[in-house]
Formats: sequence, C-alpha cells, structure tokens
Amino acid sequence: MAVLGLAASPAAQGQTISANEAKGIGISGQWRGSRGLVTKGPDGKVIFLYGEIQP
Repeated sequence: MAVLGLAASPAAQGQTISANEAKGIGISGQWRGSRGLVTKGPDGKVIFLYGEIQP
C-alpha cells in the first residue's frame, strides 16, 4: 500500500497581490457570478448584448 506524504508537506505560501490585481479579481468574480445577457440566434449562434463578452 502506498502512503502519500501530504500531511508532512510544508504549508503552501501564497503570493502577495497588488491593489489593482485585487480589484481585477473582484471584477472577475462579479462577472462569473452574474447571469449576463446572452441569447441564441435563429441559427443557433450565441449573441452577446453589446458590451457583454466572454473574457
């Protein structure tokens, strides 16, 4: 039986982020959490509302 040494591994250290990066993460989270205004055209093509895009 193989035993993994996960419990013995050192704690992960995160990188620091700038205020601008934190703002971008927040905006991304809002975009991902929103429904967005997307519809399907008569031919099955995806249509985004003006200004709505997939990042």
